[in-house]
Amino acid sequence: MFNSLYHKFIPGFNLWYVVAPVLIILVALACSKRYYLLEDLRIRSRFNDRCIKVMATIASVIFGVLFALESRRGILQMCDNSLTDRDNPIYSGIIALMIYVAVVAIYGVATFYIGRYVSKRRLRSVKRLRRAVRERIEME
Repeated sequence: MFNSLYHKFIPGFNLWYVVAPVLIILVALACSKRYYLLEDLRIRSRFNDRCIKVMATIASVIFGVLFALESRRGILQMCDNSLTDRDNPIYSGIIALMIYVAVVAIYGVATFYIGRYVSKRRLRSVKRLRRAVRERIEME
């Protein structure tokens, strides 16, 4: 049996649907420029993993604010709809808060690891380029 807080709802469009992937793409683009090759064939890094953490945190905060502003009522209603008539309505608020924190945390961690993955791919690419340049120099 459903509780008295039950209300059918249909999720609509939210801005964070677009912003969340765009922020991940921006972090990935920044990380793709992390390593570069000097003229003496040394590999340099523009920034370290701490900078990737900062970028992921900023992206996560932006996402979290948009997610809270645009989807808080929907999350709460979804939690209300999952209650039975015997459940205390405060559970709905607690569960909604836990869902919010979990989603924002997962987004931040995923953004960090995507950035780090792209960064490592760039490093492999630069090492391959350095190897190719050294082979070419040795051939001459």
